[in-house]
Amino acid sequence: MTTKRFETKSGRIRLLHIGYQKTGTSSLQDCRYGHPRVRLTLGPACGRLLWHFMEAEDAGNLEDFENRLLDTAGIPSGYIPVLSWERLSGEMVTGRFWRRTAERVRRAFPAAKILITIREQSTMVESIYSQYVKMGGSLSVKEFLSASGPFQGALFRRLKYDRLVGLYRELFGPSRVFVVLYEDLCHDVTAFLGSIWRFAGWDGVPEPAAMGSRRVNPRLGTFSLLAARRLNSFFSPGDSGRSDKSGWLRVIRDEIARGGLDRPLRIPWRLPAGLRKELRKRFISSNGRLAGILGEEYAEKMARYGYALAERRGDGKDVRCD
Repeated sequence: MTTKRFETKSGRIRLLHIGYQKTGTSSLQDCRYGHPRVRLTLGPACGRLLWHFMEAEDAGNLEDFENRLLDTAGIPSGYIPVLSWERLSGEMVTGRFWRRTAERVRRAFPAAKILITIREQSTMVESIYSQYVKMGGSLSVKEFLSASGPFQGALFRRLKYDRLVGLYRELFGPSRVFVVLYEDLCHDVTAFLGSIWRFAGWDGVPEPAAMGSRRVNPRLGTFSLLAARRLNSFFSPGDSGRSDKSGWLRVIRDEIARGGLDRPLRIPWRLPAGLRKELRKRFISSNGRLAGILGEEYAEKMARYGYALAERRGDGKDVRCD
């Protein structure tokens, strides 16, 4: 029996955006990268395929995975299929499966180009910790990051970007791996989208207005984050909050976790200054290696945006999307 195929301009998925999480990927998916003909391989059915691809011990016939994903997505003729799924870079906090997934991506999409978005690590930690609290976490940020805590300091290894970038360059070749900085998205949307279009080989001019002003999955402000974390401690892991005793409290917690206390006055939550300074030191060597891999232009931008480097050549200005 012949598998049904959906023909597109390229006929295949030529661009894979693999993350990282919390680098504007949801906003880019929401606007389809400012391209009117881009369609994403998303949705529940595609999600189940991707989860199995990433987590199963035996992911099946990887050489046929792209066909199965396209058939499931049902992208019609004349559109450009793009695979954008942040978890391909690994689980958000621990980075679990990142290396195995990269090797599977190479087998499943041998002709693809790889897009990787990164973010200055201290602001990345702030955003990931906020997401952790949104999802029900109750640890303090120090406990969350501690080597003796439940995550065993895994986030520090995860955010050494040179490891993931280096692996994909080794698997796909340097010319087929493109790294973009989240701070560039905050600074100039048009230029940011334009750089992705050039890498992808798309003709025309991006439509930055398609991104709009709506922020997708923004991080919590100070009041909502602190209140949600305290309320999370009332629920044990896996508690649905549907019992008579906890149902009403769950409703309050869920509203706060959606930023309910931030609407009158949103004050961005920041890492304590001492912890931020200590955290940044951990990434100096990794960022230096990454800058060495990517070249002088990246090194200058990383310094300008405040990435921790041994030799600061810029003004170290933080660019935040709060």
